[in-house]
Amino acid sequence: MNEVEKLAVEVVATGLGWPEGPTVLPDGRIVIVESYRSQLTAIDRDGSARQFAYVAGAPNACVLGSDDLLYVCQNGGTTGPWRAADMTTPSIQRVAEGGKPEILLSEVAGIRLNGPNDLVFAADGRLIFSDPGTYNPGNPDPSYIFAVNPDGSAYLALGFDKPTFPNGVAIEADGSIIWGSPIRGASSGSVRMVPSKTWAACLGPIRSRTG
Repeated sequence: MNEVEKLAVEVVATGLGWPEGPTVLPDGRIVIVESYRSQLTAIDRDGSARQFAYVAGAPNACVLGSDDLLYVCQNGGTTGPWRAADMTTPSIQRVAEGGKPEILLSEVAGIRLNGPNDLVFAADGRLIFSDPGTYNPGNPDPSYIFAVNPDGSAYLALGFDKPTFPNGVAIEADGSIIWGSPIRGASSGSVRMVPSKTWAACLGPIRSRTG
């Protein structure tokens, strides 16, 4: 096995409240979510951090859309035992800098969102996001990966035979969905791939082989 290349790590900003889910703006700023502060935060090239938008609850990740707005996984206000002072609806939000968040959807195919965690745009404009629910390895919530079409319609792209907690999600160059899970006995922290032809044609749940 080749040795992993060791890279120098530079601290860009400190004093953040549970930072996650970064995206890069056209002007070079990095926007992260701060779950404990219920907000999106923009970090300038000099490392200074400023509020980008207040979204309530506990945002988990954000991504820049082709409309120059940020799309946000909003879990409602939970991080482990912590609860936000300003709880909100678990949802996918859309927000502009300094603006108020708009809830795009809080339910897909009759399934109410429980804790959206990560999201990414596919090359064809579809928004793919994971909803593992609240992190509780002893009694995990049902797990899903959803897709939102450019016209706003949404569907269940991937269902799981047992709770899996799909955390990070990404899209390969060929359009395949990749996710990772930290729960042992589910995906054991490994990544799994769903071929693009499978999920793109999906009109209902695809059952995943996990375990």
